[in-house]
Amino acid sequence: EVEDAEPLLDMAWPHLQLVYELFRRVVSSVAIPTKLLRKCLSERFLRQMLQLFSEEDPRQREYVKTTLHKVYSRVTMLRPVLRKAVMDRLLFFTHTPGAAYVGIAELLEILGAIINGFAVPLQHDHIKILKQCLLPLHSAPVLWAYHMELSFCVLQFAEKDPGVLLDCIVGVLRRWPSFHSRREALFVNELEELIELAQPEEIELVLEPLFFRIARCVSTPHFQVAERALFFWNNEYIVASMSLFSEKVIDLMYPALQNNLDSHWNHSVQSISENVLELLKEMDPEAYDAAARQYDAVQRAQLVHSQRRQERWDAVESMAASAAAKNINTGVSSPDDGGAKARARTGCASDGRDVAEGRTKEMLSIVNDRGGGGDDGCGSESSGGETGLRQLRIGRPRETFYAEMNAVVVPIAKDRSCEEGNHTSSEAAARAKEMEEKHTKHFQYHHQQQQLHGMDLASSRGVESRAESQRSTPQSMSRNLSAIYFDDDLLSVAEETMR
Repeated sequence: EVEDAEPLLDMAWPHLQLVYELFRRVVSSVAIPTKLLRKCLSERFLRQMLQLFSEEDPRQREYVKTTLHKVYSRVTMLRPVLRKAVMDRLLFFTHTPGAAYVGIAELLEILGAIINGFAVPLQHDHIKILKQCLLPLHSAPVLWAYHMELSFCVLQFAEKDPGVLLDCIVGVLRRWPSFHSRREALFVNELEELIELAQPEEIELVLEPLFFRIARCVSTPHFQVAERALFFWNNEYIVASMSLFSEKVIDLMYPALQNNLDSHWNHSVQSISENVLELLKEMDPEAYDAAARQYDAVQRAQLVHSQRRQERWDAVESMAASAAAKNINTGVSSPDDGGAKARARTGCASDGRDVAEGRTKEMLSIVNDRGGGGDDGCGSESSGGETGLRQLRIGRPRETFYAEMNAVVVPIAKDRSCEEGNHTSSEAAARAKEMEEKHTKHFQYHHQQQQLHGMDLASSRGVESRAESQRSTPQSMSRNLSAIYFDDDLLSVAEETMR
């Protein structure tokens, strides 16, 4: 966004100026009949003139703007053609990513003069200009280049026909920028001008989304946006309209203002927030006290929730660490350890499996508690454990999560598969075969995805080489499951363990 860059001036301007000046005088001359002008000025010629707004030299754009305005005022038969050409130009800019914004401000100046001459009530074609051209222009990233002219056009529509005022307010709120403070300040200015034109019954229709957005602006860290939003309370008409809906306004605004007073880094924003809170307290003391009590209750609940959450995290981490240590002491280590391989060959010793399985159940009980397990009738035990594991994964480094869970979940899954292998029942054999096929399909799918994205599976997943991973057996796949797959595959192993 280069706003202060010097414009490029055309070296041939002394010659071009003669042509532009001659054409302007011809169009403005009353000695030339209007019918003759209509015969000479075709639609193709007007569209080619509009292309001149792309010139970098602002002097050319100024002459084109003046000339086209004269054409619109004199030749009434060309007015629909000129309006359509201007709309097409604006629509092209709106829906073409990376289109140059040079000349958009001049086009909007012409359109503002055109809107000023619309008769009341507005026709359907005139309202289409607002809804299809002007409001979508708010979404452009270079809004600062033409916002003054755009705001003037929107306000002209709102003043001429109050029936479109709500459409203007809703259109601005829908296109509100989320991560651009400069554009957000422009939106706040335009929104205040629109609210000044609205009646209290119209404000009531958009009260909640309107003051929700104002509260977001008030609590933003950017001090200029916050100050500009707080200046709404310097407008007497807006304050008078707020007093009619004081209870809802206070409920929406109190948390943001109190947060500013407690923790905003800018002293000016803190001071203005304190003044606004005093004004709201004078406006409706009962609603103010109710909002203050509700805010305090929410803050206490959040503090208790954060403390419980931290305690649960500490419990899970300590349990995972103790489980890993006990597995090592009892010979139940990670699937890659020699003790696990020897135990698999000797029939999977039951004592190590029982110890690890007990630790797994304790860990999954905490996970179940976090996930809101199935004791309340809302879901099964496995669904609660799955939800808990998903919540455990959120915000955790992948390596830490897999290291802690791998020491508990995967050995039990391996022992269970060994235990099922010792059974002679066809059901256990079919289930083991189903698990192997499932793991094989998962592995092949992830491997194909890695190849499609051009990523090396060996370097990204920690496997020794691509060739070795392609030759992997179902047993080695289940051994490396927690290192290769994401949460869903690890949760599938946990589900089998819980069953």
